[in-house]
Amino acid sequence: MVGVINRVDEIFKKTDWSDDSTDSYTGFGFVIKKIKIHEAPSTGDYNTVYEPAWKIKDLLEQFSRQDWQEFCLAHLFTYQDFADGVIGLAYVAHPDENSRGGICSQEDRGMWHNTGLSSSINWGNQLLTTEADIVTAHELGHNFGSEHDVQNNPDCSPESGGKYIMYPASVSGQKPNNNKFSRCSKKQVKAVLASKSSICFSEPNTEQFCGNFRVEKDEKCDAGDNKEDECCTSDCKFKGDAICSDNNVQCCSGCKYASNTTQCAQAQPLLCRKAVFCNATSDVCPDPENADEGTECIERGRCNSEGQCEPFCKSSVGAEFSPCLCTNEADACYVCCREGNGTCEVHRNATSVRIPMTDGRLCSAGVCREQKCEKAAQDIITRLQDFFDTLGDPSKFGEFLKDNIVGTVIVFSLIAWVPLSIIVHRI
Repeated sequence: MVGVINRVDEIFKKTDWSDDSTDSYTGFGFVIKKIKIHEAPSTGDYNTVYEPAWKIKDLLEQFSRQDWQEFCLAHLFTYQDFADGVIGLAYVAHPDENSRGGICSQEDRGMWHNTGLSSSINWGNQLLTTEADIVTAHELGHNFGSEHDVQNNPDCSPESGGKYIMYPASVSGQKPNNNKFSRCSKKQVKAVLASKSSICFSEPNTEQFCGNFRVEKDEKCDAGDNKEDECCTSDCKFKGDAICSDNNVQCCSGCKYASNTTQCAQAQPLLCRKAVFCNATSDVCPDPENADEGTECIERGRCNSEGQCEPFCKSSVGAEFSPCLCTNEADACYVCCREGNGTCEVHRNATSVRIPMTDGRLCSAGVCREQKCEKAAQDIITRLQDFFDTLGDPSKFGEFLKDNIVGTVIVFSLIAWVPLSIIVHRI
């Protein structure tokens, strides 16, 4: 979890939101102020087991009823497969200092709108690490004031280099632009930062401290605010004969090095990586080995001898072929290939049957659902300020959310000049 936060932090900190040479808006990132982990359901709040399942709008509303005024942002991480492939929801910030939503928001009618949530499962599949990073950055981008990138604007959604972080549909993270913000996003975020950063942002504390789940200089372990940890003391030292902490490293079990039968990383065939096991002599999870050549990877591709996933068109059709997206509606959610610089055409197997793309995959007009390309929800983000100014009725809040779910790119933390609360929801 901390690793995802660190990677998203780097994306934000290296972004120059001004996107010009006249001034600079850089260095805005995330510092964890508190981590709360739910290991069992509770009653009466967002951690309640909800039957048959939580609707994402209801879950965020319940989460937002907690008091988050101590934090710049609060984010809920969960592992729930929400309807229609939606895996994130967040309030969008507005430059108006009195607006509700996103960074630096104040309490309004019993709710705190400096919140968002994300899930790491989509269409029954666990997200890859790269996808989770981008989803988290996407949701926090909304909290910072960015809306979805407009598809017909080349500055927002270029034809080459891949789509940017705030594109409304799924991206793999494999293209150069996938982990960057577009000029459109930068313009929107800069306006919010110029208006609000002085309200709740602060310079980062460069001094380490015990209790942040990070093992830093002179610390042996760090169990966060868990006072009952069996391996680690409250001053970040090992208890008794402990040699590692289960909370901080992957290859530790009962405060001892885990056995060589302990799996510390799952196989990732989509990334051409084998499962990894501890070695019983260290608390560090070894590096993964490449999957066997020919192993199926992303979208029916095949792993090569160097551990790289070659797309289906190249590995199964021909070395000169590359994947592409068919623009005609009938073929939009089927595998399409292009020979060299030729025309993008749907691929047919030996029996002339088309190969369907999996649900949730990017198509020319949005995302695929049951072999139909459905327009991505890019125009559904409405400012919270507009909603309250128009309606002024908290009882209609649920209906508003129903029409303003933020569909994410694919789902972690917050301001290296700001405190953040991260809540992990395990059910």
